[in-house]
Amino acid sequence: MSILTLLLAAALMASPPDTTLITPNATPEARNVMRFLADSFGKVTLSGQMDLTWHDGTDMVARVREMTGKEPAVMGYDFMNYHRASIDGGSGLSQVEEAIAYWKRGGLVTFCWHWRDPTQETIAFYTKDTAFRIDLDNPETKARLLADIDSVALELRVLADAGVPVLWRPLHEASGGWFWWGASGPQPFIDLWKLMVERLRDHHGLTNLIWVYNGQHPDWYPGDAWVDLIGEDVYADVGLLTGPDYGSQVKRFTEAKNTPGRPLIVALTENGIIPDPDLMLRDGAMWSWFMTWNDGPDVSNPRNFFSGEHWGTREHKIRVYNHPLVLTLDELPSFQTLRD
Repeated sequence: MSILTLLLAAALMASPPDTTLITPNATPEARNVMRFLADSFGKVTLSGQMDLTWHDGTDMVARVREMTGKEPAVMGYDFMNYHRASIDGGSGLSQVEEAIAYWKRGGLVTFCWHWRDPTQETIAFYTKDTAFRIDLDNPETKARLLADIDSVALELRVLADAGVPVLWRPLHEASGGWFWWGASGPQPFIDLWKLMVERLRDHHGLTNLIWVYNGQHPDWYPGDAWVDLIGEDVYADVGLLTGPDYGSQVKRFTEAKNTPGRPLIVALTENGIIPDPDLMLRDGAMWSWFMTWNDGPDVSNPRNFFSGEHWGTREHKIRVYNHPLVLTLDELPSFQTLRD
């Protein structure tokens, strides 16, 4: 890659991201992680892999290691099955323990929450499968929402007590409308986001959370005082003749980067195809981390997001994980000993 290309990429990333967390008394570990991500932003991307929440027997870290010889810098987990122990045969209830173990190995962890119908009348989180909608003016609805948030707070407290900072990505993909938390429009979503921040940060006193907005549209953005990072979920196309699109997804990167009023770090918080790191650098779209979605239990399924060939060849994934612009678990610093 030419020096001119590198200089152009650097210029596109010139504004240093704001590391101010919306939690004023954030833990030293959370502040260390934030500063590391800010120092790395525009220079490298962190490798990431989503765990298979609903099948405990599938080890996604092992699948990455067996293919690439490396392990992800960031592992993704989900509170989807917590408090619904009968779902999926009880799988998905050890996500907190797995996250603590990965942090102790030196990795970073992120959590999302496929929040099931708070009425518990169904197990659904898709809009088409539940009539539940955001209505904070309804005392019963608000009480149900707070009860579920309080339940998740107990799990986040376990992580906090273990010293684990969490890249916390709730209410994801809201503007798409396919989840109930996006079915009522931007303002109810924003109100629920703020309610969650106030409940977890101010009521429960959780100081280990780095809040990742993943609403996917500027109209849904809660405001700079309520967000620490920006996330975008991008499932690029696989052409019938052209194959997987390894492009940087610079358009989505730029849209996300322009959403907040202050310069924030931008991450690829879900992906099918992993973008080519050289193209990310060339386009000035060096995502802070990528987070490849999970496989199914059958490792031979060609449509598995990581181990299958449909969303990217084996050769591409080996190259990405061994690329000088991509950080893996073994290349991370100790977040307990970084400056504070």
